[in-house]
Amino acid sequence: MNGRICLRAVLTAAAGLLLLAGAPAHAAHVQCGDTLTTSTTLDGDVLCADDYQPYGLRIAADNVLLRMNGHALRAGLGGGGVGISSSSPDADGLQGVRIKRGSIEGFLAGVDLAPIDDSTIFKVNVTTNAFDSQELGDAGILLTGHRNRVEQSGVSLLAPFGDPGIRLAGNDVYAWGNVVAAGGDESSGGHSGVVAIGERPRLVYNRVACSPLGQLSVAGVSASGYTEYAVVNRNLTQDCTEGVVAQAAVAAGAGGGRVALNHTAGGNVGIRVQDGSATVNRNIAEEASDTGILLSLAGTFVRANAAHNNGSYGIYGPEGTVDGGGNVAGGNGDGTNPQCVNVSCSPPPPP
Repeated sequence: MNGRICLRAVLTAAAGLLLLAGAPAHAAHVQCGDTLTTSTTLDGDVLCADDYQPYGLRIAADNVLLRMNGHALRAGLGGGGVGISSSSPDADGLQGVRIKRGSIEGFLAGVDLAPIDDSTIFKVNVTTNAFDSQELGDAGILLTGHRNRVEQSGVSLLAPFGDPGIRLAGNDVYAWGNVVAAGGDESSGGHSGVVAIGERPRLVYNRVACSPLGQLSVAGVSASGYTEYAVVNRNLTQDCTEGVVAQAAVAAGAGGGRVALNHTAGGNVGIRVQDGSATVNRNIAEEASDTGILLSLAGTFVRANAAHNNGSYGIYGPEGTVDGGGNVAGGNGDGTNPQCVNVSCSPPPPP
């Protein structure tokens, strides 16, 4: 079985995410550096011509809807600070902001909204600038606050290393159907793909292609900091240091992550779960240099997973792992290690 995901296909998918709608009425002429306090529809591309423009646009009021209308917000040749940022005199931040259907190109960060709640990024493609190898902090979409959503958006991270493609810090966040192509190289490290930190995150149907392994620990899709539950389902990762991660905020007695139907290929560890109340169900992990599915805490329930052609183990669990049966492993290790530890695994069916 060859489960590796074609990076070209991921990038093509990212490029095709945007559905360019016809221009609604009341389009507005917006210039680089403007601050938006009412809902706005772009009537054309917005170019920030100055090198290292501190930001492209700011949003400074609740419930602003920015319809990019298929247009681009683009930094100059020297790059810029933040593509779209937030500013509010209210110490509690903004809420209800929506940014839809467009592209943001060449900034250090595409979208940086903090603090902000109940806001949505929908069908926005972000390409960060390629600075030299000493430049830090580039990221695609950063939202800090509760109940925020990023849906059907694409991020291409071109700088050698920095922040995640999509980072949601707060409770009840949702990332669905996004595509992240993370840059980096073997000497400097790379970027993480889709990262959620907080209670009750839902990360579903995201695709992440990481760079080759470097000095940094790079997660494809990661949920952490939760004590109640997390949903990490149907994600696809390639060549990430850790493809899928579910890590509860405490060592034992809390968690409840639901890690299901993910497919990881390459990297160091396919799926890592540090959650003694988690359910790990019907995932595929293959071609990792170390372990396909790595469980850290007793109590994790494991059922109907497949782990093939990983460097050490197919599935590794501590004593006290709850074996739900139906797990399959083959071609793992060099023949001296068991296919699975503290989990019963059947060999795969013949081709």
